[in-house]
Amino acid sequence: MKNVGIDGQIFAWQTVGGVSRYFSNLLTMAGSSGGDEVAIYPYFTRHRNAYLQAASIGLYCPANTLEELLLRDLHLLADGSEALYPIPSIIHSTYYAGLPWNSNKNIKAKLVASLFDMIPECFPGFFPGGSPHLQKLEWLDASDLIISISDSAAADLLDIRPQLAGRVKTIHLANALIYVDQLSTQNGVNGRPYFLYIGTRNAYKNWIQALKGLSRSLSVLKEHLIICAGGGPPSEAEQKTIQQLGLSERVLFVSPNDQQLANLYAGASAVLVPSLAEGFSLPLVEGLAMDVPILCSDITVHHEVGQEYCTFLSPTNTQEWADAMAAVDTFQAPSKILGDSYKAKVQYFSYSRVVAAHKAIYAAL
Repeated sequence: MKNVGIDGQIFAWQTVGGVSRYFSNLLTMAGSSGGDEVAIYPYFTRHRNAYLQAASIGLYCPANTLEELLLRDLHLLADGSEALYPIPSIIHSTYYAGLPWNSNKNIKAKLVASLFDMIPECFPGFFPGGSPHLQKLEWLDASDLIISISDSAAADLLDIRPQLAGRVKTIHLANALIYVDQLSTQNGVNGRPYFLYIGTRNAYKNWIQALKGLSRSLSVLKEHLIICAGGGPPSEAEQKTIQQLGLSERVLFVSPNDQQLANLYAGASAVLVPSLAEGFSLPLVEGLAMDVPILCSDITVHHEVGQEYCTFLSPTNTQEWADAMAAVDTFQAPSKILGDSYKAKVQYFSYSRVVAAHKAIYAAL
């Protein structure tokens, strides 16, 4: 039996978000995916993560700060005593704060790290304050195994660290939303159709192309909105840009829960993913599972994830986005494009495959 401890870093950093969802699903689904030779458990006690709270894992401590959890309280039980864990064969790190686990010579476990992207390293101009990924390269250098969420991210890493090639394995991410029948959803928002944009609006996400595309197609798209789900309320600069583009009444910002997000997908005319760079791009597989047309930027990782069922557009050609959005009546859902292979593609991007693949890799390490 191999004991695999999932460390608590990301659950101190994120209350919600794709990375913490990925690791929470590893923890919650590990017992239902077979593979009795591997036991996966939380190598922490306290957290401030909504997914773990919903699954009744650990002690939910929303009042704790990130620093309090990482530097003091991560392993404390409710009575303040230190937690005792099964002796781990493997520790899977969820982020890259401080020194790698195996720099502590008292811990004999092998180290696994996940690679989510190399965007700060490949596009440093988008991060004037420095990389938010902390000591990522030090953790990856120290790891016995690196699980990349895409071949594209792995290739970017190996451009910088070619000596790590023998340690990198790819396991694609998966959809976690429950399918919603489009016929059961409300048609649009307040009777108006909409495009859906998901997630943060950092510079490399290039979301301005979605706005510009709608702005240039207003003569055709007389009623369409853009709904931005997640990413927080708009900044003053974003509000100014929206106003300048004549979209003050056409862009909505919402913070949906999972059920609400699934409903938004199901009711959308299309999902818009204009990113300049991504490590994977969850909206592509969520849109696939919800059977919604997807317009995405023509970048390597998008072809890797959605090559058979997405419409690819230049991330820098605004008129191309405008023309594509204006042709909304011609869009085809992924099931129409994929035909008989649709169900198999949806099954591939499921968490049952992700968990089973992790357990197989852990068992072989």
